[in-house]
Amino acid sequence: MIEALGITRISDGTLRREIDHVVGEVPLARYINGRHVQTVMMSPSMVKDLDDFDRNGKIVISSDIVLNSVSAGIPAIVSKGAVTNLAVRVGKISGATVVGFVRKGGWWFILER
Repeated sequence: MIEALGITRISDGTLRREIDHVVGEVPLARYINGRHVQTVMMSPSMVKDLDDFDRNGKIVISSDIVLNSVSAGIPAIVSKGAVTNLAVRVGKISGATVVGFVRKGGWWFILER
């Protein structure tokens, strides 16, 4: 998603119209318990790492991303099915990321820092 964009460059007191190339970014909104908490901008290369967005704005991620995050020391609670209220409470208390509907492997675990 690199775009050619017309810009005005100011250099040594002179104005020049030029074409510059910029990388487009896409917003990713993060919601916790239905409340918006953060919006981050992602480059196209980051979007490639995500498998798909569903219609509700939730992110479907691959188990590889979850495993890489865990390997990097990010604590996670992972469930094959829907995330339970207990998992959400434990995640809040422990600071762990809660991931539901993991299809490859179907495992559940809690990692501590």
